[in-house]
Amino acid sequence: MPINVGLMPYLNSVVFYQRMKGEPFHLVPLVPTAMAKAAREGSIVAGPVPLLDAIALEPAWERLGDFCIATKKKAFSILLFSSEPIEQLQGKRIGVTDETSSSARLLRVLLRSHWKVTPGRYVGLKDESEAHLLIGDAALRSRKGVAGRPYMYDLGEVWHQWTSLPFVFATWVVKKDMAKAERNATDLALRMGITMGTEGLPDARNGRPDLGMTPAEVREYLEGFDYVLGPGEKKAIEKFTKLVAALPNEEALHAGHH
Repeated sequence: MPINVGLMPYLNSVVFYQRMKGEPFHLVPLVPTAMAKAAREGSIVAGPVPLLDAIALEPAWERLGDFCIATKKKAFSILLFSSEPIEQLQGKRIGVTDETSSSARLLRVLLRSHWKVTPGRYVGLKDESEAHLLIGDAALRSRKGVAGRPYMYDLGEVWHQWTSLPFVFATWVVKKDMAKAERNATDLALRMGITMGTEGLPDARNGRPDLGMTPAEVREYLEGFDYVLGPGEKKAIEKFTKLVAALPNEEALHAGHH
């Protein structure tokens, strides 16, 4: 039986999968929102699930080791592009990619608690808006700027400047009833992948021309992440969870999405 593992299809997650190519693993590419849904539906038995979705999966699921996707000081790939300064987005529309779970919540937290701005509504990326949020490789492609949106905010960097903490976007979780041998194999493969680091990665050796990134830029980007929870990350999880809990139940984040 193959072990169905969720594959986060972004450059920031390639390190995890270095030792998962081939049996017994079957990798299922899933963006963060789809990853959470696949876990809920049981079509995967392990994967890096967005932070609050991972917590919501308990008690049927639990953390696998301390594996995570966390930014140290900057995210580089969680970017808000705006046609005006952030303080002027009061009552305005913000387009949000439907791939995101943690980043969309981080945006809401920063707008409310840090910038003290209440947008008019959150819409889809195709809808008319005054600002829009991109994550992952789409954000990396646009990192040099977007026409008509002169203001760019790295949400990982804003969070770090505000709290002095890293930011945890996802934690690795497994189904609690997963067979011990499968769980150990997954844990070992992740450990080995992280230990190998960026050195052997084709992306780090050859760069990512599709994202406009040189080998040095790929390495610098990946070195901005932590893949194992430390005391700072645990503190960040606690703080973020409290801030999200304090958010009012505004209209659905992805108005116009399903």
